[in-house]
Amino acid sequence: MAYVSERRGGGYAVRAYAGVNPATGRPMTVGEVLPPGATEDDIAAALERVSRRADVSKGGAGALSASALFDYYLESCEQGGASPATLKAYRSYLRRHVGPRIGRVPVEELTAAHFSKMYRELRRPKSSGGAGLSASTVKKVHALCCGCFTRMLRDGIVGGNPAAGIVLPMPERPEAAALPPEDVARLAAFVAAELADPAAGPYRRSLAVAWRLGLYAGLRRGEICGLQARHVVRGPDGVSLRVARVLSFDGSEKPPKSRSSKRVVALDDETGALASAHADGLAESAPLVRTDAGGPVMPDALTAEFGRVARRIGLAPGAHLHTLRHTHATYLLESGENILTVRERLGHQSAKTTMDIYGHVLPGRGREAAARFARAMDGLDGFG
Repeated sequence: MAYVSERRGGGYAVRAYAGVNPATGRPMTVGEVLPPGATEDDIAAALERVSRRADVSKGGAGALSASALFDYYLESCEQGGASPATLKAYRSYLRRHVGPRIGRVPVEELTAAHFSKMYRELRRPKSSGGAGLSASTVKKVHALCCGCFTRMLRDGIVGGNPAAGIVLPMPERPEAAALPPEDVARLAAFVAAELADPAAGPYRRSLAVAWRLGLYAGLRRGEICGLQARHVVRGPDGVSLRVARVLSFDGSEKPPKSRSSKRVVALDDETGALASAHADGLAESAPLVRTDAGGPVMPDALTAEFGRVARRIGLAPGAHLHTLRHTHATYLLESGENILTVRERLGHQSAKTTMDIYGHVLPGRGREAAARFARAMDGLDGFG
């Protein structure tokens, strides 16, 4: 049972007996420290967390509910350095989908049937009483469930993984939709007008720069928000952007999502001049895309702002901030740029990823290759 005590230096210590250390034979405790300003609700929540950790440590996971075990797993993920975006998504899945369906089931009673039934309900249309989730989202929920039991099994807390072995339908990858030329023209005219407006402050100008970088450099929203003045690199061949920092939804900083995402993206002359001018006079660590007060713009805010712009200027329904990245890649490939160059600009981990997303825009390349081979064969003995 957990207990709380006041610390000599202020604040509170919450602790609970967690069984016997098998290596030393000595009793173990788990706990956490709360600051002096902790409220009664903070203390109660800490008591519950510590009690749950103690129960799991003592080998009592079987008597825990599924929700309690998943909560414990998320706490361990957070302590292990999982990204805020991942934790946010996992908590949403647990709150909206997993908890209401299997959360009260004791861990020792969970079977594969519980998970199979849950996944079917998540896929069923809302009109039929289901959650109406896509196959790809259900796959993410399944990854959360399997990840939890794999970790608990490895730590000797549970005896098996009831979610393992369940075969999910392969999610269909939707085609990446690019803006049509008339929408590109609308957006370009809007950006130009914003930049030419003398009444536009740093925030409005930053948003216009963000739309330009999304379209002309194919950056992700977190990459745009993470840019600082020092990341605008002026060289003899022109201006480039060094993508080395990503801003998460909660304002925390993290490295790019993969080694290949950490990259240098060359800009055309006009976009380079715009980025360079927007960075002039700023401290090296100042955000390139910034509020009127000089602070960073959060990714969610950037997405919402683009949504308002899309509605205002009449972009096609469904156009969103990531559509600019799709547009950049699609127009490059359709104009004849090779897949490896596009992969490097987008920061994909492999050319396969690029092909999986954008292969549908290259339907004529097979005929071009056949004609090119035929020309190479002309004049050879026995051919042509």
